[in-house]
Amino acid sequence: FQFSDKELAEIIQKPDEWGSFDYELAKNILHERGIEITEDVESSIMENRIVELSKSENISPAWIILGYLSAFLGGFLGITIGWILAFYTKKLPNGERVYVYSDKDRKNGRIIFYLSIFSFIIFIGLKLYRNFPGNQQII
Repeated sequence: FQFSDKELAEIIQKPDEWGSFDYELAKNILHERGIEITEDVESSIMENRIVELSKSENISPAWIILGYLSAFLGGFLGITIGWILAFYTKKLPNGERVYVYSDKDRKNGRIIFYLSIFSFIIFIGLKLYRNFPGNQQII
């Protein structure tokens, strides 16, 4: 009840960050203060919020570089970074799922992911080959 009109409007604009109780309470407080939130305004706010949340994020180039280095070294870290970049999604308030990262970052993520899997298999194969009886070198 001590929130300003501006703070209450922020609750109305970002209901997914608050809760349904806080959202309804903010609407009622604004109504008591003479500010009416119509259904048209609510739907417009929700559409704008969906558009805002649908925007993809850019990841730091350092993560992409680390992903490629891990991929070439056959590390499990490369598989993890690649999968997160390529396939990670978030759920919007309307139930729709969208990819978190940009198309460019997702493309790099797929390359890192598949390259890491390939490198991992090669390194495991080499390790098994070296440990196979008869393939050990005598020093």
